[in-house]
Amino acid sequence: MGDIIRAFIVVSPLIWVPITLAAEAGPVDVLILPFEISGDADPAFAQSAHQKLSSAVANHHRIEVLAQGEAAYHVKGHVHADNMRHFVGLTLLVAGTGKVLWFENFDYVGITPEMMAEDLIQALLAAPPSGGRE
Repeated sequence: MGDIIRAFIVVSPLIWVPITLAAEAGPVDVLILPFEISGDADPAFAQSAHQKLSSAVANHHRIEVLAQGEAAYHVKGHVHADNMRHFVGLTLLVAGTGKVLWFENFDYVGITPEMMAEDLIQALLAAPPSGGRE
């Protein structure tokens, strides 16, 4: 976890209130695996959703999306289509152990990769540092 910073906040000239701030931890590294497809899912749709999600997550200043190699976390995605409606499932796993930390299913109607990225980013930032291996 990040370092703890202890400080005081002045509420009034006569009252000092102690507060504790967590220092921002280092970057979180993640490997977003290519999405699996099933049903009537279009492979081009799955590839596009994967690229857009990866790009949106990579835009966060504390997350590094790796193209390959060792990462603390892996994201597995699955795209299923039924009657021209796409569903996307995302699972956040600890690399090496496969422990599931978070999963969500999205109905792609009205949901964008950027909206899915917001949920994934929150899960990554809440995950234990280095996959809990420290």
